[in-house]
Amino acid sequence: MKKILIPLFLLLVSCTDEPLKKELEMLDCEISLIPEYGKKFEDDCDSLRRNLASAGSDSARFETIFNLYEKYSPTNLDSASRYASLMHDYTGTDKSRNTIERACRAICLIKKNEYRQAEDILGPSPVPEQTTALAWKYYYRAKCWALSTDKSRLDEVDSATDEYWQLDSTSAEALMLMARQKQRNKDFDRAGDLCKLAMERGNTHYYSATGNYLLSIISREQGDIESRKHYLILSAVSDIRNNAKEYESFFTLARVLSREKDYEHALKYVQMTVEDAVAANYSGRIAASIQANKMYNESYREAQASRHRTLTIFIIALASMTALLILLTIQIRISNGKLSTSRQFLRERTIIQDRFLGEYMELASDYIGEVDKMRSKLRKTLRTGGIEQLSAILKAPGFADSEINNYYANFDQTFVSIFPDFVQKVSEITGIRQTEETPQGGRPSMTVDMRILALIRLGITNPTRISKILHISTGTVYTYLYRMRKASGLSPKAFISAIQSLCAM
Repeated sequence: MKKILIPLFLLLVSCTDEPLKKELEMLDCEISLIPEYGKKFEDDCDSLRRNLASAGSDSARFETIFNLYEKYSPTNLDSASRYASLMHDYTGTDKSRNTIERACRAICLIKKNEYRQAEDILGPSPVPEQTTALAWKYYYRAKCWALSTDKSRLDEVDSATDEYWQLDSTSAEALMLMARQKQRNKDFDRAGDLCKLAMERGNTHYYSATGNYLLSIISREQGDIESRKHYLILSAVSDIRNNAKEYESFFTLARVLSREKDYEHALKYVQMTVEDAVAANYSGRIAASIQANKMYNESYREAQASRHRTLTIFIIALASMTALLILLTIQIRISNGKLSTSRQFLRERTIIQDRFLGEYMELASDYIGEVDKMRSKLRKTLRTGGIEQLSAILKAPGFADSEINNYYANFDQTFVSIFPDFVQKVSEITGIRQTEETPQGGRPSMTVDMRILALIRLGITNPTRISKILHISTGTVYTYLYRMRKASGLSPKAFISAIQSLCAM
C-alpha cells in the first residue's frame, strides 16, 4: 500500500508552491519509521537463520546464506563479510555459486576501500555457458565498482559494461550499469531512460535507491537543482525502507541543503550518515561523514552566530526606534502643550482686546463729543464774553483732572471684569494687603501699584510705556515695582513671570 501512496503523495506535492518542504516532511516521516523497518529486518533475518539451521543440502544452505548476505550487505558490513565467507563452504564445484561467492566477498572488500584485493578475488570473467544470470549480475557489479574508483580505468569499466550488455541487456543490473556509462558519456536522455527502466525491472528498494541517486547526478550535470533534490529524497526514502546503513543519498542531500543554508536538515542528515556508517562499519563513508559532520557543525555554529548578530542588530535597531518613538511622543506632547498654551494665550488676548477695544473706542467717542462741546462752548464764550472771559476759562483747572479719573475708572472696571481675582492673587504673592477704593457710584477702583501690575499682566512690561499710559513718572513705576518685588522675595524676572501667569483664563 505504501508503494502506491508515496508516488501519489509526491505527485500531489509537486503541484504545490512548496514541494521541497513537503518532500522533506515526508522524508522526516520516513525517518521516524526507521525502528519499524529495523524490526522487520531483524524478523526477516531471524527467519532466514532458522531456515539455514533446517536446510538439508549445500545448495539450500548456500541460497539461505546468500539471502542473509543480501540482507546485511547495505546494513552491516561485518555481518555481510561473514556470510560472504561462509558461502565458500557450500559452493562445491558449482561455477555459478563460486562466482557469486567471489563477487560477494569482493563487494565487501570494495566497501572497505580494498580495491586491489577485490580484483584479485574476482579473477577472470565467468564462462557464460557455465554460470547463471545471477552470477553474471554480481560479478559485473563487483568488477565495475572496483574499476570505477580509478578514473584512469573508466575505459575498462565501459568494456566490462559492454561485455555484460552482450550477455544480458534486459536485467535491471545491466540496465543500471549501462545507464551509468551513458551518464559518464554525457548522454543524459538515454541514461535517464535506462535508469527508469532498470528501476521498473528491478522493482526493489535497492534499485529504487540506486536509480534515483543516478537520476540526481544527471539532474546536477544538467543544472536542475530542484530535480536533483527531488531524486535524492526519493533515493533516501528507498534506503530507509531497505534498512540501509551505507548510502550516498543522505550524505549528498546534506551537502546540497547546506549550500542552500538549510543547516537544520543538513546537520540532521549528516549526523544520521555518521551514525549509520559507524553502525554498518562502512569505512569508506565513516571518515568522509565525520569530516562533513565537523564542517556542518562549524557552518551551523557560524550560521547561528550570524543569526545572533543579526538578531542583536535588530534588537538594537528596535530599541533605537523605540527610544526615538518615545522622544517623538514626548516632543509631540510638549508641542501639544505649547500649542495649548498658545491657544490659551490667543484666546486670552482676544478677550482682553475685545473688552479694552470696546471700552476705549467708546471712551474715545465720548472724548470726541466732549471736545466738540468744549469747542462750541469756547466759541460762544469768545463771542459773548470776549478774550478775557475765554482766557479765564482756559486758565481754570478741572477738565483734565476730572477726565483722568474717568480714564482710570474705565480701565479699572474693564480689567476687574476680566480678572476678578487679580488683587487677591497679588496679595498672596507679595504678602501685602492691597486696598481697593470704591468711589461714588460703586465702580471698582484699583490703587496705582495695582494698575502697574495690571498692565504687566496685560503684557506691558516696559516702565516708560507704563508711565505714559498711567500718566505717572517712570521713577514712580520703578519704586512701586521694587517695593512689591522685595515683598515677594522673587527675582525681577521671576516676579514679572509670576504676575503675568496670574488668573489664567
